Amino acid sequence: MKVTRSRRRMRLRIFIWNENVKHYLLYDGVCKLCNGAVRFILRHEQTDTLLFSPLHSSFSQEIIKQHPELQNVDSVICVIIDESGKESFSIRSEAVFTIIRYVGGIWKFFLLFSVVPKPIRDYVYNAAARCRHRKSNHDSSSNV
Repeated sequence: MKVTRSRRRMRLRIFIWNENVKHYLLYDGVCKLCNGAVRFILRHEQTDTLLFSPLHSSFSQEIIKQHPELQNVDSVICVIIDESGKESFSIRSEAVFTIIRYVGGIWKFFLLFSVVPKPIRDYVYNAAARCRHRKSNHDSSSNV
């Protein structure tokens, strides 16, 4: 199971993140844009409670196997497991907004775009994902 965690010290908490709840970010480990996003999150996070796992790892595959609705998702997936064990997911643009809430700070400005209807946000996300697949070298492995 490959799950990594930032080694940075906790900074002043501007964003309240429940530490009793498990937070995972499943990402495309062969995508340079996704790896860059993970490095960005690690640099700017307010707390060290988010864990990362590439989509092709055994840990991520086990979560995806348990949830058929995630089978064909090759996008970023935010997984939140509460104290009772209930799992919730956000994908595509919703996952981006979940990450922005987590990172906090000035980046919360981008939450203004959450008023854009979800189909339009996901269309833009999918367009970026298509470009990401064209530019990524899928033979490389995750370097995060």
